[in-house]
Parts: sequence; C-alpha cells; structure tokens
Amino acid sequence: LYNGFHGMLYNGFHGYIMVFMHVTFSHVTFSVNRLYNGFHGHIMVSLGLHNGFNMVYVTVIMTHNAHYISVNGLHDGYIMIIY
Repeated sequence: LYNGFHGMLYNGFHGYIMVFMHVTFSHVTFSVNRLYNGFHGHIMVSLGLHNGFNMVYVTVIMTHNAHYISVNGLHDGYIMIIY
C-alpha cells in the first residue's frame, strides 16, 4: 500500500497490478502489488537492494488463505519466516 508515500491508493477494485522500480545510485527498490476484488485476495512481493546487496528484504503476503510469509535479510544476514 503506497498511500502517503507515492500517493497511490487501491481498495475495492476488481483487479489491480502495480509494478514499481526505483534506482538511485546503489539503491534499488522493486515492488509488485496485486489486489483482486478487494478482500478476496492480496499478494504483495517487494524486493529492496541497498549498497549493492548489503540490505535485501523480500516480503510476500497472501491474505486469501491467511498466509503470511516474510523473509528479511539485513547486514547481519537476519532471516525471518512466518507462516
């Protein structure tokens, strides 16, 4: 949800697909957001690269079957997976 930061709001539409890619020096942000029929299903995949692989975070959210998977890699290689 990029409501205040990018000024984008999606809620209750039939289908929404957004691909955002931002490259500034060594900072790369890649996000894919898919929303189907409002509350029926939400899939969000985001990938961030900072200082060339020093900080990598990948988040996958699937609310259709109440699944939440989050994988975060920081400078110390911290990984978190939640089912």
